[in-house]
Amino acid sequence: MKFVCFVILIVLTSQVFSECRLRVRVAHSIPQYSQDTNGNWQGLGIELIEVLLNEANCTPDYVVYPWKRSLTQLQEGKVDMMVNLSITAERKEYLWFIGPQRDETIVLVVNQYSDFKISSLDDFKALNNKIGVENGAFYGDEFDHKYRTDPAFASLIVQAVNTDMLINMLKVNRIIGFFEDRYSSAYKMKTLAEYKGVKTHSFLVNQGFVYFGFSKKSVPLKLLARLKKAYESANAAGKFDAVIERYR
Repeated sequence: MKFVCFVILIVLTSQVFSECRLRVRVAHSIPQYSQDTNGNWQGLGIELIEVLLNEANCTPDYVVYPWKRSLTQLQEGKVDMMVNLSITAERKEYLWFIGPQRDETIVLVVNQYSDFKISSLDDFKALNNKIGVENGAFYGDEFDHKYRTDPAFASLIVQAVNTDMLINMLKVNRIIGFFEDRYSSAYKMKTLAEYKGVKTHSFLVNQGFVYFGFSKKSVPLKLLARLKKAYESANAAGKFDAVIERYR
């Protein structure tokens, strides 16, 4: 009888683990995330998430949160996974990172007929106009240091919940530009009416890589190892690159 109970326990434990489900943060922001008419999620971020989780035999449960709040949810273990994350010392305190997920270049989106010259963050101060950023997003070590140590520069920065707000602010001249991922801005300029009449400035804010992030509070080490193995397998097979290439 004890043996039978032991076998049942092993089977049940195995089933729970094999039925891996992760709460994954998303947002309404193309081309990273959007929903079709049936409510199914799609986009660059979604495809990369599903490449990794399919390889690990895991299932995503998508939950919608603004960027900054989602980081708090990860820290508290109320969300398990998030994508498009730069590695910072602060985030390493509460997140496991797997990747890189993809390359990231942060660009400056401006009105089509803007002709101001920018070659460094210091140049923004000479313009004496507001620049928009997404609340809680990371724009590189140089920007982070500048924002924390230069009050004149920091006073020019306007924070918004998302880029939908930022593009509207640009259109009514509340800001002269805003920072956005190059994949996202290029896709929106091709497909969204709101992005008609804007362009990408030649100044590059930051270049680097972004990663899959997992909550240390809710994702155990055994599952993390499973996800790492899945990443290595999918990456070696070129599955992530195949997705990214369709959005270039």
